[in-house]
Amino acid sequence: MTQTPTLLFVALSVLPLASSLFFPELLLSTSLLNPNPTFTPQPSLPSLTLSSSYATFTPAQTTFASAWRILDNTFTDRTFNGQDWFATRQKYLKTVNDDNLSQTLTLLTSSLNDKYTTYLPPSKYNSLISSATGSVTGIGVTLSTPEPEIVKILQVQPGSPAENVGLKKSMILKRVDGYEVKDADVCGGYLRGEKGTKVGVTVSEDGRERDFIIVRDTFKPVTVTAESSNGIRVLKIKSFAGTTKDEVLKGLNNMESGKILIDLRGNPGGLLPGGIDVAGLFLKEGDVIVSQVDKTNIKRTEKTLFDGEYSDPRKYPLEIIGDGNTASAAEVFTAAIVENGRGRLTTVGGKHTFGKGVVQTVRPLEGGGGIKVTVAKYLTPEGNDINKEGILGEGFKEECGEESVLCLETVKAWKMKVEE
Repeated sequence: MTQTPTLLFVALSVLPLASSLFFPELLLSTSLLNPNPTFTPQPSLPSLTLSSSYATFTPAQTTFASAWRILDNTFTDRTFNGQDWFATRQKYLKTVNDDNLSQTLTLLTSSLNDKYTTYLPPSKYNSLISSATGSVTGIGVTLSTPEPEIVKILQVQPGSPAENVGLKKSMILKRVDGYEVKDADVCGGYLRGEKGTKVGVTVSEDGRERDFIIVRDTFKPVTVTAESSNGIRVLKIKSFAGTTKDEVLKGLNNMESGKILIDLRGNPGGLLPGGIDVAGLFLKEGDVIVSQVDKTNIKRTEKTLFDGEYSDPRKYPLEIIGDGNTASAAEVFTAAIVENGRGRLTTVGGKHTFGKGVVQTVRPLEGGGGIKVTVAKYLTPEGNDINKEGILGEGFKEECGEESVLCLETVKAWKMKVEE
């Protein structure tokens, strides 16, 4: 397995794209559409040192208590990483204040020892929700941390401010507004801002540094690009969002027949429902797409309700290309296609995809910000848990460049490689 990447779509939004984000609130209400939703306090647990009513709490204590309750109600590990969860609450309630609230919330989530469960400061929370609802403001790049203290441009949004000034894939980000950057998350925070404001960026390419001044803008991220090559319809899906299904349909453009190649290299996930919706386009009625297992060990299975528009394998042969950065919602889609016998996977640069089999939801906090919390794990249609394992490709290529069709040739010695 490759080192865990930090993958972020940087605009006003910094999506933790190595994660699949499942937003039940987006499906049930508009609470996540408002960055500062109305908060209704819930009665806290009895306390030996503090009143049991939120009414006696300071604003910082109220925010902390709401964060603790969200984790208490939803986090999958019911041992809370082996700690006395109520004692942890009491400890931090005694010391939290306006000055250390952000640090305290970070310590609270870090105590769970789950890298996907985190506190989201207001700017990051608002940007994530903006991205989930289809509008982002920033420069338009996807960042990764392929190795410690290296921030690399993984993708550049077509038509974005970043593309307009000449930023390119694989450039290394060194500084933003003079601040040295060594982490994609921190770098994303510097790159976000209001529409029309300027940000200075220093990048390194082939050992040479270059400076850019970029004007932030608001735009709709494009998650799918489509082209035809050698009679094959090629779809490159950069991430999964609520609009991805429509973009895929547009890319296929009512094709009557022909081979379809879906390139998921570098796709770190996105919104889980997006991956489920796209998988449904290629599957038959009753096919299992994915199962989710929650904190109570209850399994909920997603199945197709009808034949997808492109579900006939004779008319639409399907192949998928992935790599070590193909993760989460992209792996949900891949497993659904492969394990239902609808298509095959060729991996590039390694034998497996990334291996992220857990689901997060995002909940708002009073006063701004939110909590991203792991609420379930998912299983493939055959019941496999791919977390930290990934999906094994049927074919394997060391490298095949940007042209997706060059990745189709399966190495004959693949089975020998797998058995080694």
